[in-house]
Amino acid sequence: QSIVNRGMGGISAGYVDYDKRFDLKSGYPKSQTINFINPASYARLRITSFDLGFEVDNRTLTSPADAKKFTVSSAIISYLQLGIPLNRKKQIGLNFGLRPVTRINYKIRKDQHISYTDYPADSLQSLFEGSGGSYEVFAGLAKGFKNFSIGVNAGYFFGTKDYSTRNIFFIDTVLYYKGNYENKTSFGGFMINAGVQYAANLGKDTKLVLGAYGNLRQTFNGHQDIIRETYNYDATGGTIRIDSVDIAKGIAGKIEYPSNIGVGFTVEKQDKWMFGADFSSTSWTAYSFFGTKDLVRNSWMVRLGGQFTPDVYDLKSYWSHVTYRAGLNFGPDYIKADGNDLKQFGISVGGGF
Repeated sequence: QSIVNRGMGGISAGYVDYDKRFDLKSGYPKSQTINFINPASYARLRITSFDLGFEVDNRTLTSPADAKKFTVSSAIISYLQLGIPLNRKKQIGLNFGLRPVTRINYKIRKDQHISYTDYPADSLQSLFEGSGGSYEVFAGLAKGFKNFSIGVNAGYFFGTKDYSTRNIFFIDTVLYYKGNYENKTSFGGFMINAGVQYAANLGKDTKLVLGAYGNLRQTFNGHQDIIRETYNYDATGGTIRIDSVDIAKGIAGKIEYPSNIGVGFTVEKQDKWMFGADFSSTSWTAYSFFGTKDLVRNSWMVRLGGQFTPDVYDLKSYWSHVTYRAGLNFGPDYIKADGNDLKQFGISVGGGF
């Protein structure tokens, strides 16, 4: 989501950055945030807007067994968006976008002892690695009809997944080669999602915006390489293949991507405050990867949030012009771990300077 929406807990269905006071005037006095989650908002674009999201992500994993902590940080671009008002009078807006959807990035080492009857325990070291992710490049178009607008995003969804397990035996009596068990997959296909919004005046300077967005179940094509090999390390720490035990390349398959729907609203008082709520649901039980189901479940999420600007007409205090944002979200995660449902809860704060 855009940085502005994240600051308000992720509300997106009914969010649109638009001030009707400057509807058809030659000059629009402020920038416009592009809400690419609901493409219906493009119809209210009044200036060409380049929107770039950048983030530093810091994650900490804790191990309950031995109280260890593992921390990793990464800097990534969240999205690139270019919104263009094709016709302000006819309420036609266009947007070009690129954004990452998922990321895979981990390396876990496991050391264990293996015991045999009448034999001493041996040591096994396993290294689990994963890399890749998925992306969307798309164009969106929206049309407004007085208080109603409809929009659609269409483009290409693509990505890679590379999972490997490397096993190393430490045994004094028998020589075992190091083994690598790896699956490499690339995939891609046409994607489409749509949205609608309806705005109603609740007073002279207060408005309500209702919104909905979603996509149907989609199928993407993929190709997979399955590698089973023995290897060794060279002087620089790289790997050298000893023998390709079993390799199958270019195996064709399909990825079934689940349907998703979101509904919500925002209420905004001009130049002062906004609050809203969203509810979204994703049918993850329909997901499959090369014909294989995964340990996932249908998920939903509730998002609540808002923003407040103290006084945009105060000429003495800069901080009166800052827009302060806060929000929260909660719901079950789509992953089932060891047969257990995982819960999600998040809070956010933000500011527009």
